[in-house]
Amino acid sequence: MMMECGIECSNGAYDRAIAFFSAAIEMGEHSCLSTAYYNRGSLYCRNREYDKAIADWEATLQINPDNADAMTYNNLGWCYAQLQQYDKALEYCKKSIKLAPDNVSAYHSIGFAYLGKKKYDNAIKYFTKAIELRGNRALCYLDRGRAYAGKKDYDSAIADFETALRIEPDNELAKKELHSLL
Repeated sequence: MMMECGIECSNGAYDRAIAFFSAAIEMGEHSCLSTAYYNRGSLYCRNREYDKAIADWEATLQINPDNADAMTYNNLGWCYAQLQQYDKALEYCKKSIKLAPDNVSAYHSIGFAYLGKKKYDNAIKYFTKAIELRGNRALCYLDRGRAYAGKKDYDSAIADFETALRIEPDNELAKKELHSLL
């Protein structure tokens, strides 16, 4: 059954893959239960069904509390940030960093949560850390540029939007943000 889920995912049939993972969860086979919840949560997140993703990743943590990994915590943090529950997002992402101090995604997610809270200096700090760890992510520059713009440091914002466009020339969000400042 799990193999079929992987095939469905690779073909882009996410709803069918969700149905397969749901069937695996209903079967209740403990050895693959955590994996089924985790993977279904990933698909829900991909579909922007953040509440369902959170429920599945929380279930993963309850099934295997001793096996919690940095990615699960980061994923939870990202979903909470998307739901504008920034304090919960920060809580989970900081747990992720404790387990994996070089987790670029967690630093970005923390920056995103601070950006949502309009704590621009904190956001810039975490986006900068993500860039230091892996400087080729346009999204980190884009979001740091948004934080600079929030602080009204337009020169730094423009520089970051331009860097994002050098990395991803077709990035429509970076183009839009840059255009709004020129």
